[in-house]
Amino acid sequence: MVKIRLILIISIVLTASAAFAQSGAARPKTAPTPNDDQVQVFTEEIRLNISALDPAGKFATDVKKEDLVINEDGRIHQADSIRRVPANVLIILDTGGEERRIKGLNATRQVAKSMVDSLNAEDSVALMEFNDKADILAEWTSDKARLQEVLDKKLGFGHRARLIEALELLAPLRPGLRMLVAGRGDAELFRDSLPASVSPRIELLGQVDELEKASMLRSVDVYCAPNTGQESFGVILLEAMAAGTPIVASDLDAFRRVLDNGRAGRQFVAGDPVALAGTLGDVLDNAPLREGLTAAGRLAVAPYDWSVVSAQVMRVYELAIAGASRG
Repeated sequence: MVKIRLILIISIVLTASAAFAQSGAARPKTAPTPNDDQVQVFTEEIRLNISALDPAGKFATDVKKEDLVINEDGRIHQADSIRRVPANVLIILDTGGEERRIKGLNATRQVAKSMVDSLNAEDSVALMEFNDKADILAEWTSDKARLQEVLDKKLGFGHRARLIEALELLAPLRPGLRMLVAGRGDAELFRDSLPASVSPRIELLGQVDELEKASMLRSVDVYCAPNTGQESFGVILLEAMAAGTPIVASDLDAFRRVLDNGRAGRQFVAGDPVALAGTLGDVLDNAPLREGLTAAGRLAVAPYDWSVVSAQVMRVYELAIAGASRG
């Protein structure tokens, strides 16, 4: 979120002839009476912009004019008045990333709503959402009720749209197509964000344990990993291959290594829903291709079996012990 500093303006009234001499401003003119001594008094208003912070570094909201002392070349002045300038606050909400598409949305929304509530009535706020693209959710407004409504109804997900968009392209020609989604998160909120054309085809399983995950992987025709980045290793791909499930995955380097450079699974350009739909369609519509990917996957996953890995670990220890004994 972007913080725009709050500006306080101090008005200081000085009644000194020296100030008049330095200012160069026009003298006030009065209509003299014939027998009165004329006394001219010059006043000058000086406005100072300040930012007031408390000891914790947060903006102070209860500053009074008595709290301020102005030192001008050793001369102390007291502020005559103080007023707060309304703030313009741009709130940028990050809803991007595969991991955030459900679990981070409510927290992001609540933080933004709390910030809107904490602002003064005259403050103006604009809302921007940033995920795979930037969208203006609300133009500048002081209507807090409107801002709260926008945060409740318009705040959405980011990269999840890739797989949903691909499903929209695939569904019209495949009436029996279904998608299973497993994992934690707000299922109702996720369901509400889905297009009506594909919502009935998506089954939300919620959080699953290891046995349920293995059963789910064995039950599907294809496992899809549409991740767009930040993957260091594709453990879930190993689990899918071990379950005998063909894989369609984005062309991340981590996935490419696990999939034996594409021999154990089909890959598509990350972030491209059209490419994803085309690759999924090829695999879904070709049973011999799925059988070949399943066989290649079982070969690719074999080196990751614990019996193989533990033997390799033991061999490393044996070599280390032998080297130490010779030294």
